[in-house]
Amino acid sequence: MKKNDIKILKPFKGLIHLVFPDQYSLASTFIRFQEYYESKNDKLRGHYFTLDEVMDDCVETCGKMDYFDWNGFNIPGEVFDSAYDTFYKHGLREKEKILVELVSGYELFLEGIRIPFTKYYVIGTHVKSDETKHETAHALYYLDVDYKNMVDLFLMQIEPKNKSPLIKWLLNKGYDLTVVNDEIHAYLMDALTGYKEWVDFLKEPQIKLVAENLTILFKERLAQHESDSSL
Repeated sequence: MKKNDIKILKPFKGLIHLVFPDQYSLASTFIRFQEYYESKNDKLRGHYFTLDEVMDDCVETCGKMDYFDWNGFNIPGEVFDSAYDTFYKHGLREKEKILVELVSGYELFLEGIRIPFTKYYVIGTHVKSDETKHETAHALYYLDVDYKNMVDLFLMQIEPKNKSPLIKWLLNKGYDLTVVNDEIHAYLMDALTGYKEWVDFLKEPQIKLVAENLTILFKERLAQHESDSSL
């Protein structure tokens, strides 16, 4: 994989969207940075680890190396910075060097130090499966405080007995509790557009109503950010 194989988009201020040619190149590039962000394993999340260690953890947790089943990735800028600092000290893999070079088109990295410009968010997708909406929802949740607050208010309307199955699904997939609200809001919008593993959750009227309200909010805020960026 070469840097020129990856397309870089900036839909609105703060969002860096990297589009890879295929699922394998995407997942194999993001794997350590993503697990640094939201691994369920406390020994990995926020710490240094090798590629072998994260692959072993995947097999021990899921019974197989299922990482290449994922079609989209997302990392908050402050976490990307921290992961970069951590992995840089021990040496970046060649694909990770490309990842950093692409992000450095927006944020400057020099000799292991980032020169901060603004709050940013990195998402990765590939051309054979478009997860742009899902990953952009995560970006808005991080970059737009008003959007985050509204999302959290909507999710508070879901009764615990109805929210519990959503959380259980996420934990079974290996997500950490720290990202539960962010992930629920993105997956509920996916459910409305036919995401099979979440469609049944919409049979509960309360959950369906929240999903509809989240979708309206997402479209409104995205349109506003895109409009602001075009000025």
